Amino acid sequence: MNQAVEILDLTIDARGAEAGAQAFTAAVDRAAAGAERGAQAVTGLNVALRDEADAAAKARQAADPLVITMERVGTSSTAVERALERVKAQADPLYRAQQRLTQQTDVLDRAFRQGLIAEEEKS
Repeated sequence: MNQAVEILDLTIDARGAEAGAQAFTAAVDRAAAGAERGAQAVTGLNVALRDEADAAAKARQAADPLVITMERVGTSSTAVERALERVKAQADPLYRAQQRLTQQTDVLDRAFRQGLIAEEEKS
C-alpha cells in the first residue's frame, strides 16, 4: 500500500500583528491623554466661568450704592429745577405768563387727544 504522506510546514509570522497591536495601544494612549487634556480644559473653563460670575456679582454689589446715589442726585436735581422754575415765575411776570400758557396748552392738547374737545376749540 502506497500511502502518501504530506507534511505541511506552516510558519506564522506574528510580527505584523504585534506591530498593529503596538500601534493600536499607542493610539489608545494618545486618545486617553487627549481626553485627559480635554477634561482639564473643561475644569479650567468651569473655574474661569465661576470666577467671572463671582466678579460680575461683586461688580453689581459695588454698583448698587452708585445707582442709589445717582437716583438721589437725579431727584435732587429735579427738585432744584422745580425750585428754580418757581423763583423765575415769582421774579418775572412774563416768564410766569409763558409758563401758564404752556400749562394751559398742554391741558388743551390732552383734552383733544382724549376726544373731549374739537380741533376748533383747541385753537
